[in-house]
Formats: sequence, C-alpha cells, structure tokens
Amino acid sequence: MSIPIVFIHYGSCEFLVYSLMQAKATNPDAEVYVIGDDDSWTDVIGDVHFIPLEQFAGRSGFAGRYRHDSPNPVEYEWFCFERFFMLKDFMIHSGLRKCWYLDSDILLYMGEKERKPLKSDIVFNHYRFRDLSALAHFCDFIMECYENEASYGQVLDFHQTLPYYTGISDMVLLEYFRYLFPEEAGMLAEEARSSFICININIPEELEEADGKKKVYLKNGVPHGRHAQTKRWVRLGLLHFQGTAKMYMEPLVQYFIPDSTDGILYLDYESGLWLQGGD
Repeated sequence: MSIPIVFIHYGSCEFLVYSLMQAKATNPDAEVYVIGDDDSWTDVIGDVHFIPLEQFAGRSGFAGRYRHDSPNPVEYEWFCFERFFMLKDFMIHSGLRKCWYLDSDILLYMGEKERKPLKSDIVFNHYRFRDLSALAHFCDFIMECYENEASYGQVLDFHQTLPYYTGISDMVLLEYFRYLFPEEAGMLAEEARSSFICININIPEELEEADGKKKVYLKNGVPHGRHAQTKRWVRLGLLHFQGTAKMYMEPLVQYFIPDSTDGILYLDYESGLWLQGGD
C-alpha cells in the first residue's frame, strides 16, 4: 500500500496546485488528501480527497493558549502550530499509521519506491517523526510550552541558539523537541540518503547557486543539484520554495519539465526558462 500524502492549507491555492500536480506525478498510486478552505483547485486536479478545514481546525484548544512572539501575522503563525494538531487528529480519525505531510510550497520528486523504505512513519516537510505517538508527544509538548511559564522560558533560551529564526515559531519548538527527544523526531535527510532534501531553496546548503537560490539542473529529465566544491551531482528529492521563491515553482513541476536527454539543462530564474549548459 502506498504511503498517503496530506496537505493542510488555507487561502490562495495557486501554488497548492503545483504541489498537488507534482505529488500526483511522482506518486500516482498514493492517496492524496487536502484539508483546506477552498476546493476550487478540484477543477484542475482530480483524484484528490478534499476535507473542509473546519472539520479539524481549532479542535485542539491551542488558540486560547497561543501567545504571539513573532514578526509574522498572528493568524499565520497560529495556523503553523495548528497544523500539527490537525494532522494528528486526521490520522487518528482516518486510521492512518503512516503519511507524508507537505506544505503547498514543496515539490516532491521522491516516488513510492524511495519513500517506502524509510524507518519513520511520518514525514513533515523536511522533518520526520518516528510514529504517531511521537507526533502526539510533540503536540503535548507545544501545549506544555505555552501553558507553563518555566517551559516557555526554556523555549526563549533555546531560541537564542537559533539566530536564523527571528521569532518564536512552530519550527523553533520543533527544533527544540528534536534536540530533547532525538529518538522521536529528526531530519528527513538523516534517512533519505539517496537524494538531496532541500530545506529552503534560498539557502545554497553547499550546492551551486544562481540568483541567490540553489541552481537546479536537469539530467535526463530529473532535477539535480551540484556541490559547489566537489562538482558532485545530487538528485533532488524535495524542493522547498520558501517565501517569494514560490514564483519559481511552475517550471519545476514534472508536467512542465522538458526532455533533457540531449544534454544538461539548468533553470534560468530570471526568464523561467530551461537553458542548455552545465556539463
């Protein structure tokens, strides 16, 4: 049985369509679920299960405990936390033991053959949870950190070790959780060793860059990156188009990727075109 793929999304679904198209292209046999507030994309993408957002949103009671300490809008930051509670409740409600959760700014290039052997039951973007009990533990951990002043103080202290996070977000708590409980949560890259897991396309992560982003090549129609120092090729398993980088998603969707059997192509970010070069 193929591992299900889950999206939780509200608001504009322009980029969600690209993520769905890619997930279906690389995992045609996987059940795909969208928990959201807008089903207009169903006219474009078929064979995807839509679940109204209100069926799971707000059930955790976290909204009454959340304190805002982030430069991002309150509703956005709260929803980022709420996703974990919603995913946990959805998995329990649906009887799912395993799933891959993806945000709407992620393109997945790993197929079922590569996803299935991983030890962790739950993948959350570029993170992983050992199993459903670990995800439930993280949800309890979030509640504890916001209910207990001493616990929240420890979060603030830990945040000082993460200079790349400007406020208290769900990612800060997830980093803290995996630091405290490494047997329960970690990074997807620790298990998915046959392909490169991109945390943020705006960060080179030792790969070649172009226009302040990872430089993406096509080799035989498959997206690759190349190490800046060693020039070693790495197959891309997942790309995360953080922030304004979402505008570059379309040409990297499988349906729009050209045949590159005649050589190596690279994506020119300025024009959005695939150009020859990179041998």
